[in-house]
Amino acid sequence: MKWKHRRGARLVALACILGSTLSAKAGYRNWMPLERYQQMNIVERRHFDKALKLLERSDHKAAAAEFEKFKVQFPKSHSLPYIILYRGLRLHTGN
Repeated sequence: MKWKHRRGARLVALACILGSTLSAKAGYRNWMPLERYQQMNIVERRHFDKALKLLERSDHKAAAAEFEKFKVQFPKSHSLPYIILYRGLRLHTGN
């Protein structure tokens, strides 16, 4: 019984390591589904892309500020849950 538990724990650990590696290589842009991105209007996309460029430059505080601006300017956007996620992660990483 112990062997099965250890094997399961090792598989879970391996999956976590591989998952984090793949998601890091995927980049920030892939966190939001393409369908959601396509639902944004051109002005929303421009603001989102600007925030992502800051994020890719590792300017986390500025990126968080841009995501906050998006949240204020487009409170009814269908992409708002992702914007809030991005902002929260940037605030966490930026400290």
